[in-house]
Amino acid sequence: VSQSRYIAFGCGTLRRHPEMWDIFKYAKDNGVTPNLTINGDVDDHEFDKIAELCGACAVSIYDKNLSYDAIKKLTDRGMKQVNIHFMISQETYDRAFEIMDDIKNDPRLAKLKAIVFLSLKTKGRSKNRFHQLTQEQFTNLVNFALDNNVPMGMDSCSAQKFMKAIKGHVNEEQMVQSAEPCESTLYSLYIDVRGDFYPCSFSPEIIVTGK
Repeated sequence: VSQSRYIAFGCGTLRRHPEMWDIFKYAKDNGVTPNLTINGDVDDHEFDKIAELCGACAVSIYDKNLSYDAIKKLTDRGMKQVNIHFMISQETYDRAFEIMDDIKNDPRLAKLKAIVFLSLKTKGRSKNRFHQLTQEQFTNLVNFALDNNVPMGMDSCSAQKFMKAIKGHVNEEQMVQSAEPCESTLYSLYIDVRGDFYPCSFSPEIIVTGK
């Protein structure tokens, strides 16, 4: 049985690597579907290339209108797997609800696949700037999404909080099947710019510093 293979490219700005589209095409031609995350600062030619070559595209919300316009441009080009990536923390908690309200009401997000909550990892630039959600706050986000039919997902680092959040829900058993606690080296791996392998993208600091 053939298995789907994907590679999520960490591109930064789309204009940083002059051979990026050639790399994407090579991957696709060899049975590996390229995916990527953007911030919305993309021109029409680049939207065309993303829709042509990529299986999925996530849009991080920094500038609301820029990002929402980008989502519409991608779904207008026929992409079915366009998500919002949003890092959840004490500092971004209220904004998460605002974005979910927009998903219900903003026509630019009508064909959005889901909002994907990314748990805060207190490493690098996040140290002392952001703080993790409590279980109660995470549960409030999940309940709001479920009560308002807002499609959501999350990274595997959030799975334990998610399973606590849905405890006792009428569809708990079904939803638990979609939650995958740490998938590192089971279903995914991380390769850095030097070609070094790590179980996940947050492993290098742990390995290098021993923290």
